[in-house]
Amino acid sequence: MTTIQSVLYTRLSTHAALTSLTGLRIFPVEAPDGTARPYLTYHLISRNEVTACDGDAGVIDQVIQIDVWAESYAGARAVAEVLKTRLTNWKDAATTPAVLRTFKEDERDDYEDDTRIFRASLDFRLHTQL
Repeated sequence: MTTIQSVLYTRLSTHAALTSLTGLRIFPVEAPDGTARPYLTYHLISRNEVTACDGDAGVIDQVIQIDVWAESYAGARAVAEVLKTRLTNWKDAATTPAVLRTFKEDERDDYEDDTRIFRASLDFRLHTQL
């Protein structure tokens, strides 16, 4: 069974504007030690099957957090802007699971003093077919 995470990886790894910045450095949860920056990590924050009054609505509501890790604030923001363009209002009935709609739910910036790495963190809500 294909997961939304694998569909998301394909969506990101096949986008020339994004891979020109990150290459294929797109990882679930955590990047390997020593990974060149910028890179992306993603993980599932929540997943709920949507129900209707008469039972199952056939839709899954998921929130996925994508973090951009970069050497500079400008570098993190540049990748974040490409991510927003690539994922906001994404619909694709040809994928399994079918992507019914996505939108950016939240966004924040961070700086890690101990590692001296900048991070842009974006949360995307995805509605997919059950």
